[in-house]
Amino acid sequence: VQEVTVHPGSKFWLPMVQAKYDIADWADLRYSYTQTLSRPDYSELSPHYNIGYGGGPVWSGNPNLRPAHAYNHDLELTIHSNALGLLSIGGFYKEIKDFTYPTSYHLYNPGPGVVIPPGLDSVATFAGLGSPPTPGTTLYTYVNNRYIAYVKGIETDLQTRFWYLPFPLNGLLIGVNYTHIWSQTQYPLENLVTSGRPPNQTHTLIDSTRSGRLLYQPNDIMNVYFGYDFKGFSARVSFVFQGNSVSYIGNFPEQDGFSKNYYREHIRADKYRWFHFRAVLRSHGGSWNQINPVTPCLKEVLSYEFHNNYKER
Repeated sequence: VQEVTVHPGSKFWLPMVQAKYDIADWADLRYSYTQTLSRPDYSELSPHYNIGYGGGPVWSGNPNLRPAHAYNHDLELTIHSNALGLLSIGGFYKEIKDFTYPTSYHLYNPGPGVVIPPGLDSVATFAGLGSPPTPGTTLYTYVNNRYIAYVKGIETDLQTRFWYLPFPLNGLLIGVNYTHIWSQTQYPLENLVTSGRPPNQTHTLIDSTRSGRLLYQPNDIMNVYFGYDFKGFSARVSFVFQGNSVSYIGNFPEQDGFSKNYYREHIRADKYRWFHFRAVLRSHGGSWNQINPVTPCLKEVLSYEFHNNYKER
């Protein structure tokens, strides 16, 4: 067992600006600029590695990972009235540096005839235990993307209740939220080029790039709910849709992994009721004795829920 000690650290200044302009009594415009961080998971930072039987493949953490740093711009128009409810229409734009993603690439020995791009591990990286991986084996690890990711989108949200309709329609309510997202970044593309003839061959890793969607970023998200309220009764039926996203970045585009479209249905009904009670005390003789007769009002909520999650095959 080889002991590895690392001390990752970072310092950031994260300014924030917010502004609001009242267009009218029933509308306002809001803008915000923020900087946020997203730190890697512990399992991604852990300085551990495992080498498969026979010299490969290799699974490794990366203690040199840096937090992802996002620069966010948000602009939103809000309209509200008794009849309409609340309607919001907004757009957002963000740039993300150093986001972490899982990937894989081949390991080689540095030296004459082999040129390894900066920032990539080699066979020598995992030779500390005396049993290094086989040259050419695959390393599965986590890296910071050295290219900026761009995310932009639009979002609409409506929440309203039809209180002005005659009974029983005045208990109806509805909420809709929809977001469409565009994302793009560059990912490293490994290409091994062999030149010359044996025994004087040279192997060079070409450090190229390819474009793609940002990891874990769906194109579409929708939330819809319908409800009904009447006195102490409240019911909600909700539906959630989330489009597919890139879940894994491979050595080349054909190795990329994608999640499936996700759906969720949820039904909930609540009944509020009031009741009275009396405090009782059981004696050692086994009989029930009533003490301090009181009749406070207590609120009890009876809830019934059903939900269903599923993904496309």
